[in-house]
Amino acid sequence: MTVSFDKTSSKFSGGLSRLLWAVAALNIFDLISTYWLVSSYGTGIEFNPLMRSLFETSPVNAALFKLALLIFYLILIPFAARRNYTLAYRGTQFVVFIYFMAVVAHLVVYYQHGLLL
Repeated sequence: MTVSFDKTSSKFSGGLSRLLWAVAALNIFDLISTYWLVSSYGTGIEFNPLMRSLFETSPVNAALFKLALLIFYLILIPFAARRNYTLAYRGTQFVVFIYFMAVVAHLVVYYQHGLLL
């Protein structure tokens, strides 16, 4: 049994692959943005206690951990889609929403510090 990343139907136009690309792009933006904010304003600006402790230990460790989780997710979801495509698709939509909100939060912080128009 195989699953196409681009499985589409009337319910799920756009396909899982687009969502996975969005997860990867938002995750990378979040990592770069968080690194810049932590290096500029300290680890107190990071809301996630696990990532805060990793950044306190070493920013390289934090980046490696985040990238490892991203790679694991990008490998795991297509396998999960073989068993339950709807759950994998909807779950990935939720992950995109969460990372989108993180990006919005970063942009708000940038704006508050006068780094955006």
